[in-house]
Amino acid sequence: MVQCDRRLACISENLCISVERVHNTITQVLGYRKDSALWVPKSCNEEQTATRMGICLEYLLRYDREGDEFWANIVGGDE
Repeated sequence: MVQCDRRLACISENLCISVERVHNTITQVLGYRKDSALWVPKSCNEEQTATRMGICLEYLLRYDREGDEFWANIVGGDE
């Protein structure tokens, strides 16, 4: 629900609980913080960190094999 609608008032209305309780649950219980008007986890857990490290190492190995041609296959975006 937090990912679909970041507005506390709407979440509060849908769950029929106070905005304060919604805010406390999101920040204290779920461990999220607001970043650029989006709720994001505060930090990665060990499994997520290991996955990110594995992907980064895979990219480094591919760059080592393919050189600058590797960058032509990278697509970036902010959404």
